[in-house]
Amino acid sequence: MPIPLPSDDDVDLAPPGADEVQRIAEAVASIVAPTGGPTDLQRVLMEALFPAMTGHDIDLDAAAAVTPEALADVLHRRNEAFRTRILQVTLLCALVLRPLPPEVVARVEAAARALGVDDAMVAVARRFAEGSLGLAAVDFERNGYTSEWTPEDAAALHTSTEIATAWDTAVHDDALAARWDALGDLPDGTLGVRRWPSGSPTPCDAGRSATMRRPGRTASTSSASTGSRSRT
Repeated sequence: MPIPLPSDDDVDLAPPGADEVQRIAEAVASIVAPTGGPTDLQRVLMEALFPAMTGHDIDLDAAAAVTPEALADVLHRRNEAFRTRILQVTLLCALVLRPLPPEVVARVEAAARALGVDDAMVAVARRFAEGSLGLAAVDFERNGYTSEWTPEDAAALHTSTEIATAWDTAVHDDALAARWDALGDLPDGTLGVRRWPSGSPTPCDAGRSATMRRPGRTASTSSASTGSRSRT
């Protein structure tokens, strides 16, 4: 049964304290963990997300198993926006599982019902769990973060070609690759040459055959000389 949203007089709009953050993290971990507990990736993700969002560290080793409804209990004084964001965090931590166990999706759905909020991405998770990746992709296109993209939104990505969908890529960018190449011409010890990939291909020049290593310069000499000068 959904826990009703709080009244205007009872709603808690203050930032969550350390105790509340720990309890939320414990509930999320219980919801998204497969058999055997959270995966290493899930732990890294949660241990990065919660401090970044709240300013409080969490201790997943101390987390006790709780029911999906327990998450709603923790958030009983939180408004719809807060509850929705926590549901989205829960979804993110579930979607990194491959394969995504149906029982994890069932717990996410139970948490959404108990919170009295919904997120269309729950349907995407269900498709993943069922193995219907094609249908999941359709659901994502319809309900995901790119569903309301405008040309102005896409321009903010600063890609060499227009990115129209979440699945588009722009990896062949000769102009950007040339800028990476130019880092190799900077003097030893400069910040630019320290960031130079020393002959390794970059994401922007996939498929190019030319090396980026400059004659007379090697990766070892570049790295060894970084402490000799501090010009930037």
